[in-house]
Amino acid sequence: MDAAVDDRTLRLVRVFDAPRERVYAAWTDPEQFAQWFGPQGVSTVYCDLDVRAGGAWRLLGQGAERRYAVSGKYLEVTPPERLVSTESWDGWSEISQKRVTSLVTVSMNHSTLKTKKPSRRRTVNLTGDSQWFHQ
Repeated sequence: MDAAVDDRTLRLVRVFDAPRERVYAAWTDPEQFAQWFGPQGVSTVYCDLDVRAGGAWRLLGQGAERRYAVSGKYLEVTPPERLVSTESWDGWSEISQKRVTSLVTVSMNHSTLKTKKPSRRRTVNLTGDSQWFHQ
């Protein structure tokens, strides 16, 4: 079990009936990533993933009323079990147009028949604006 987390950490656990290599590919293959990442009702216009430590990623989406951009840098890449990256949403918040950056850790762990995918997200308050959103 992970160490205790503070009140600025969000931990999500999802269980997939799939091998972890397939779940890892959904996070690292641009075509697959573009199909599921982002809010419902937003289609992907552009997706580029340079999946290596130090590599960058960027996704542009189009909703009914506006476009959005999300990007980051990969800090750790350990196929097929772990990804650590930053994530910044540009102009996403209706409250603020400031850039909000989070640290995202995705671990794909084995279980007998299913792959558990815990995601840890920590908001890095670079701008003084703690508003952030992820669906």
